[in-house]
Amino acid sequence: MSSSHSKIAAGQFVELLSTLRKLNLQQKEVPFSTGGPGNQTRPTSDPQHQIAAASQSLNNAGRVVIGRITDATPIGQVYRVQLEKVKWPMAAVYMPRTSTTRFGTTEFTSLQPGTEVVCYLHDTSRYAIILGTIPVPNMNPSRGLFGILHTSTRGRVDEADYAPYTMEGNGGAISFSSGRPYDAILGDYGAMSETGCRVLIDSFMAQIGVTEMSQLTCYHHDMLVKLAAYNFIEWTACAERESLNDQDEVSDFTGYATYPWEQLGFFSRTDPTRMRTAQEWQKTAPAYSSMEPVDDYLMPFHRERVWHGYLGQGGRKTVTGPPQFAAGLASHLSYAGGSGIASPVLPGLYDEFTLLDGRHGMQSAKGISIVKRAAIMLPVRRRRPEDKAGDNETNYAASGSIGGGTAHSITGDIAVDSAYPAQSRALGIMDMHAYFFNYANNQPFIAHTQDYSVAEEAAATWVAGAGEDTPTFGALRQQMFIDANNYKRTVHIDNRYGDQDIYTLPCGIELLDDGGVVLFGGCGEEIRMAGGSITLSAPGDIWVKSGRNANIWGGDDVNIRAKNSADIIATNKDVRIKSENNMQLIAGNSGTGGLLMESRSRGNQFDFSTPGEQTISSGIVMRAPESVVAAWSQDIYLRTGSEDGSIAKGIIYLDAAKGEQQIITVSSSITNHVKNVVEYSFGEPGDPSVVALFSRSLTTLTGTLFVNGDCAVDGGLFAKNSLFSASGHIYTANASDNHNLVGSLIGESLESVLNYVEQVPERVENTQPEAVRTRFESTVTDRIYVSGGVGNDDVITQAQGSLRSADDYGTQNFVMFEDRWQQLARLNKEPLLHWSERPVEVQNSDTYPYPGKPAFADGAELFYQQDTVMFDAEHGRSHPHGTGDAISDLYATPRFATPKGVTLDEYTVIGGS
Repeated sequence: MSSSHSKIAAGQFVELLSTLRKLNLQQKEVPFSTGGPGNQTRPTSDPQHQIAAASQSLNNAGRVVIGRITDATPIGQVYRVQLEKVKWPMAAVYMPRTSTTRFGTTEFTSLQPGTEVVCYLHDTSRYAIILGTIPVPNMNPSRGLFGILHTSTRGRVDEADYAPYTMEGNGGAISFSSGRPYDAILGDYGAMSETGCRVLIDSFMAQIGVTEMSQLTCYHHDMLVKLAAYNFIEWTACAERESLNDQDEVSDFTGYATYPWEQLGFFSRTDPTRMRTAQEWQKTAPAYSSMEPVDDYLMPFHRERVWHGYLGQGGRKTVTGPPQFAAGLASHLSYAGGSGIASPVLPGLYDEFTLLDGRHGMQSAKGISIVKRAAIMLPVRRRRPEDKAGDNETNYAASGSIGGGTAHSITGDIAVDSAYPAQSRALGIMDMHAYFFNYANNQPFIAHTQDYSVAEEAAATWVAGAGEDTPTFGALRQQMFIDANNYKRTVHIDNRYGDQDIYTLPCGIELLDDGGVVLFGGCGEEIRMAGGSITLSAPGDIWVKSGRNANIWGGDDVNIRAKNSADIIATNKDVRIKSENNMQLIAGNSGTGGLLMESRSRGNQFDFSTPGEQTISSGIVMRAPESVVAAWSQDIYLRTGSEDGSIAKGIIYLDAAKGEQQIITVSSSITNHVKNVVEYSFGEPGDPSVVALFSRSLTTLTGTLFVNGDCAVDGGLFAKNSLFSASGHIYTANASDNHNLVGSLIGESLESVLNYVEQVPERVENTQPEAVRTRFESTVTDRIYVSGGVGNDDVITQAQGSLRSADDYGTQNFVMFEDRWQQLARLNKEPLLHWSERPVEVQNSDTYPYPGKPAFADGAELFYQQDTVMFDAEHGRSHPHGTGDAISDLYATPRFATPKGVTLDEYTVIGGS
């Protein structure tokens, strides 16, 4: 080398040393800050970092070396690396592949100690840059997978990770965090932006997220997957779910489609796309691609819809059918602004909801079955959809129409072959259950012959193949109730429940398509509402019990039929039976049996002055004031008293208007068996002038005696006056003196005859009428005609059958509301008959049946009729509800119509005339 060259080299060396000294001072003063030029010892403004880039430029000498990480901290993303051919460790930073500025995504991948790395080392830098990692050579790949389950997640963090290190005196460790998260461990891999958007994976957890309320995290420890989303939308080939806070109104909606094309908004299988021209998707509308949906506003058609939140209140589930298209309508749905039906009118088929006050409603356009059944056959999956051995296009008709296999068919209407379809449907619910429960609900699974199996009910081993047992009804002849324990099986549930009893007696409530209702029990009990009639039936007893009244009103007839006996019992008070026309009591229709009328009352007091329950009577009274009381029979037997004393020995009275009318007998003969006297009193009843009597020892006759025939006297014949013979003679016979002539009475003989003839009539005439008067007073007047007696004129006048009063009925506060069918008929102006009650007149006053006279005759408006407000009964639909701010007042302030009272004469009925 020449001297000139040596001078140049020496000068350059001096200059280089000067530069190095300045750089060294600069680095010590402001390490890693924005440095000044090489000839400055103070920092300068360098927003583009050109000086730092120049100082580490590859134009200067740099090396690529191999090292191994010996220590690390995730806090500053700094590593201690032992480099090859370097005696001491150096700080190193892992070179990320992302931005390290304040904006954009920053990688936060970290490396563990022991990792062999490739580093770039510049002589002017105090730290190395890790370019990448070097896999450990000679590593068995099978040993790289751990076969154990880790026992924890990142639930615990070392205390050291909570305390950031310090950089006192420009010394100590250097932080290379560059915006990467503090909460990390060695071994993490991922990326994170300044807004929190991140992707993370480590040995125990994988996460993709934005915030704590918007992330998906999977944990290795307990195989937990946690999804957090403040606003959430899920879209599948079958369903769409939205759970959103929409301007402080939370809404959760899930819609389920039945067919894949319905999820795209179409009502039939069709191509939902359209092809755009190159001019459109490349120039005029570059936001579109070459293949786009036919409508930018396609709206899924979901048959099943579920709402929660503000819209759903306490939860709502609906099922709808497709729009009932008229000619020319679009074939798909779209949101407002699209080319399809934007506001479709969908036929609602089912609606179930719960309001926030707890009210629960359920309505169905078809039937509703709430049934308890023992044999419930559920589908069982045999293969997964991707299994090639399962159902495919050659043996199965997908969606019921695509591919091979038998076409699918379900009906909601079971054919009725009857002149009375409503009654046939109500009687055919067992067939209906067999169809809908055993087939219709399982039909899609039954059609999947390879993917699913649905066992027949006969295979229900837990109930011995009997889904519904029929009890032995004949047992009710000997016992009060059917024992349901004879019809139970045992099913094992789990370790908590153990074995549970399953009864094979079904029961349920059936709301039929045609409006009929059937409530049935497992032992044959049934309430059937069909065709306008209600039938209550049971193989055992039917009880109608009330704590107050049990009222039965028949708009036409009330018919009660008993195969054996029928009892009407009033425990404390009266029984009244009233008929407007005839009343017939028939007994012994089969040739045996009789009619017994018995009164067990005591005394003979009567008081009919107050009708109703205040009436006092005793015995048996038959009254026909303007008609006849007749008794027709083979024999008529009247008797008082009984030998055992159970019936008192009283008197038999016949009173023909207190002597004003006759007693007439018509017979072939009259035979009287008299122990003592037969007495005839002539004159006013109870005050006779003469009395004729017949007894064993004496017979007295009043007035002239005419005998049309012979008169034979076994004894003497005494006459106060003459004996006359108009055409014959008077003969006598005396065996002792043979005198045949009639002699003269003189002396004692005459006196004796006169005394006998005069004394007997006088005794009879003077004493017998008085005795009759005395007996009449005691036996008739004091017992029969006395006040309150059965023969008393006031009692007879007042003794009229009556109905009870409102006080007796206890109906002072009586009101009645019209029935549903009456309301519907009235609102639809159907002409029906009115039921006007006829009174029972008692003592110039009227009495009425329940609820009494005030409710019928006094013009009281106690029968309440109520119109509908929100429901248009005439057209059979609800009134419009309006929308938004234009909601109808009917719904904004809902209220029932005020009931209007009318008289009971407005009570409508179907039958009668």
